[in-house]
Amino acid sequence: MANYTACRYPICLSNDMLRGKETTILELPAGAMFMSVGYPDWRQGEVQLWYMVDTEAEATKKVEVMVLGTGHFNVPPEMLERMKFLGTVICQAANEVYHVFILKPETPRLAMMAAIGASGPQQEAA
Repeated sequence: MANYTACRYPICLSNDMLRGKETTILELPAGAMFMSVGYPDWRQGEVQLWYMVDTEAEATKKVEVMVLGTGHFNVPPEMLERMKFLGTVICQAANEVYHVFILKPETPRLAMMAAIGASGPQQEAA
């Protein structure tokens, strides 16, 4: 019989990640179900993902996570189809907003990062 519990998975933020040049790979128990995304303590520089997981599952699955900062990237339209949006977190103390995505398994990671990086950061209108 499966035993399910909520588990937290921290994602460390870096400038490269927020600009689409870096991702994080999570290894989750097979059958893990996404629950929520949050930003509980901005000083630690982490976004938190919560999953409902079977604590007795022996098999695992890998999930590739991308966190992009508002205004730090442009996503080409053809890449949007390869991204699954999980949620947005707001860090009021740092005046930042982050958007969390999972890359679909068929997405070549380097192609995704190259496409986002090649489009450069968004420029604010004068």
